[in-house]
Amino acid sequence: MNDNYIVGVDIGSYSIAATIGKADTQGHLKILGNSVVQCQALDKDRIRDIDNTAYSLKLCLNKLERIVNMPIDEVYVGIPSGMCKVIPSKGILDVSTSSITKKEVDKVLEVSKIVSMSEEEEIVDFLTEQYIVDNYDKIENPIGMLGRRLEVDSKVITTKKAFIDSITQCFNKCGIKIKGTVIQSQGIMLIYSEKKNAQGNTVFIDVGAEGSNVTIYENGRLSSSFLLPFGGKNLTKDISICIKISMEEAEKIKVEYGNLSKENNCEIEVNSQYKDLTKVDSNLISDIISARIEEMFNFIKDELNKTMNYNDISNIVLLGGGISFFKGIKDFGENIFDKSVIVLTNSIYPEDLLSINALGIVKYVINELKLKYENREDGTIIKEESDNHISNDKNFVSKIKSFLREFF
Repeated sequence: MNDNYIVGVDIGSYSIAATIGKADTQGHLKILGNSVVQCQALDKDRIRDIDNTAYSLKLCLNKLERIVNMPIDEVYVGIPSGMCKVIPSKGILDVSTSSITKKEVDKVLEVSKIVSMSEEEEIVDFLTEQYIVDNYDKIENPIGMLGRRLEVDSKVITTKKAFIDSITQCFNKCGIKIKGTVIQSQGIMLIYSEKKNAQGNTVFIDVGAEGSNVTIYENGRLSSSFLLPFGGKNLTKDISICIKISMEEAEKIKVEYGNLSKENNCEIEVNSQYKDLTKVDSNLISDIISARIEEMFNFIKDELNKTMNYNDISNIVLLGGGISFFKGIKDFGENIFDKSVIVLTNSIYPEDLLSINALGIVKYVINELKLKYENREDGTIIKEESDNHISNDKNFVSKIKSFLREFF
């Protein structure tokens, strides 16, 4: 596959989504297509069935290949933030040269990646926050600066090694190379910052079928995350139990009549478990859905109060296919959280709530690689690496910047 193309894959609890993009000669990202295949791949924090997931993954990528008319053999994979541990770290280095060089920067970054973690964990991402030179902070690139002491503040992102191993098995069965991994929330933060000012403290709530990933950003920087074991499937189960219909029928009713604002009340004809037609008031469906979402939001609110000063939160951002499609979800959320609530959608495919994470992965990879483009007579593109990248070739799924070398 041509290196100019970036493919992002999001493996969720209801579907697998993939997006492909290409950076043009001006460095602007052009999204060429996306693909979504229904698959109950994730069961909260593990792959449910490796063979079935691999089969659905292949279907998803084959569909994307037909859209762009080219083979896909390597991808970047997003790791749900709720499955990750965020470890603050600092690297400190005495500078022996007259000015700071790339060599010193690489050394201090390697020092900051040394953190205490168990043998069951693996590093999946590494985020640089700021450099400090002789106590002068908020430096983005220290190369060329004069100083005797170089520091870096960073975040090391880890997840369970068993989870990475199972994902790798799925891709190996498809003959697809994992070119890199990223924590998914970074791409979502990038999409959000394109729409809103990223300053202030923002909480992202990504609701899937089996669980919800809650991620906290303080002034645009990743702070912490947790996984809530409630998702859209809980709502489906509630409807199924309360009005005595099958899960399949309950899912259809939820998607078609889920309205938290209780507008356009009507009677719904459903197939009961006894195969009889039954009429149900649509307000009853709204009440069932509202009760579960209220419980979910209050639980998240309580956890946020334990984690941080709740009054410092500026915005709550909702996304994902679990609840974002409900009419009235914005107002409902604002009443519970007493905060501004934003429903984040895919600006390129606004009707597709399931592919926003895959889009975010592509945007994040392009952004992190800091590509520079140069037109050539043969029409190809030269990609130059940033002076500020991490290299760790021994780790197959290490920080994305370590894959810059593969572009040459």
